[in-house]
Amino acid sequence: SYYIMVNLIKSEMDKIQERENEGVTGQDLIGENYINIILVGKPGTGKTTIAYALASTFGMPIRTVSISKNSEEDTYEGKTKTVEGKFNFVPTPFLEAYKYGGIIVAEEFNLSDPGVIMGAIGQAVEAPFILYEDGYKPVRRNPYTILISTMNTATQGSREPSEALTSRHPYVFVIDDPNEDDFIQILIKKGYPARDCRSVYKAYKAITNYLMSPAVNEEETAQSIGVRSCIGALQLMSIGCSLEEAVNNTMIGTIAIKNLLLARKVKAEVLESLPMAA
Repeated sequence: SYYIMVNLIKSEMDKIQERENEGVTGQDLIGENYINIILVGKPGTGKTTIAYALASTFGMPIRTVSISKNSEEDTYEGKTKTVEGKFNFVPTPFLEAYKYGGIIVAEEFNLSDPGVIMGAIGQAVEAPFILYEDGYKPVRRNPYTILISTMNTATQGSREPSEALTSRHPYVFVIDDPNEDDFIQILIKKGYPARDCRSVYKAYKAITNYLMSPAVNEEETAQSIGVRSCIGALQLMSIGCSLEEAVNNTMIGTIAIKNLLLARKVKAEVLESLPMAA
């Protein structure tokens, strides 16, 4: 996915640069070559890391916007604050990247109220490419602004994003777990013993396979555990916990947040049946 994105960005920016060299300005400079990308995946699969790798590859500034259910229009448009009795306008990372270029990472944009985010940036992400600074002053999108929105459907409070907004993101990449060897190498590179990493990975796969089996059909719950859960389990093992204790207090605990009865069932039918959990 990363290499596809590199080629995509280079192709689109080359076209913009060609028009710029010809003297084209304004909205015509962007044309149809704006870059809005959605990255979908469970926590820890590297969505934000990919964005930073792209910024490094192209030498572009990158600004991250953390979005929550409480995010308002001023998250994108900037806000006026009172400091020492005076009104001061404070730009936001989204506004700065929008005006001056670079990569914007809108983290977990599906947590936001669809009406709020659509009202704030609905006209900003595609033609006419207008964002209203401080809610009233129109500013145009920099042709070299790249919008990368990340989405994790397993996060509590997430909701289906506005279809009107997602339709303005023509490129959607699903970032899945790496294959077994790469997954284990990621854990080993965190400094944990290879044997423990393999054991934790086997427990992780046994649990997720169980959750995603037709008899259980809990794919959304399976999406809530991933690399970070495995790293947490390894950290507990490094301070003396057994594999069973470590997995119970990370992966099983995460399942319990969503469904306590299911967590107990997974513990009894999967975790306690693993040979290495004895």
